[in-house]
Amino acid sequence: PILPVKDSTGEYHFINDVQNAAQVVNPVSECKEKTDNNTAYYSLLNFAARYELLEGLSLKVSLGGEIRSSKRNVYEPRTTYFGMRYDGRASVTNALATQWQNENTLTYSKIFNENHRINVLAGFTIQRWQNNSVVAAAQGFVNDNLLFYDLDSGSQEENDLRIPSSSANSHSLVSILARANYVWQEKYM
Repeated sequence: PILPVKDSTGEYHFINDVQNAAQVVNPVSECKEKTDNNTAYYSLLNFAARYELLEGLSLKVSLGGEIRSSKRNVYEPRTTYFGMRYDGRASVTNALATQWQNENTLTYSKIFNENHRINVLAGFTIQRWQNNSVVAAAQGFVNDNLLFYDLDSGSQEENDLRIPSSSANSHSLVSILARANYVWQEKYM
């Protein structure tokens, strides 16, 4: 460390040498002053059932899904490097991801004359993923009192990389499957 954490007036020290493109963030001010709340939820659910439809013929159905949700609220007050540079800087991010899957298989098994066994399986599966997120940010606040709770009291610059944005995507996978096995005298397949 070449600089003290705070200067003689009690303010945090920062280096902003524009000529040499040096910007040094004070790690103590980042840890003590910046508000960075991140909340995440995750749920996973699976269910499977097998039904004997006829002798030797069974149906297996399985369902599963997961939900991931997260929210991140960040505020950098004037006592941090970027908060001082932009008169306070805030962002709010929300994201939701879901996935579900359904698998259905029919299995037929039969033994003939003690030496011959067949096993046939046919199935259908479908899986779907969906993701979406929203990010909003602002800077240039009158004071640091409201943190990230009042983004509209800040300003947006046209060249600011933190303009509000949102995204969504989804994709699906559908599959058909089949398998047949023949075993003779429990030795050869």
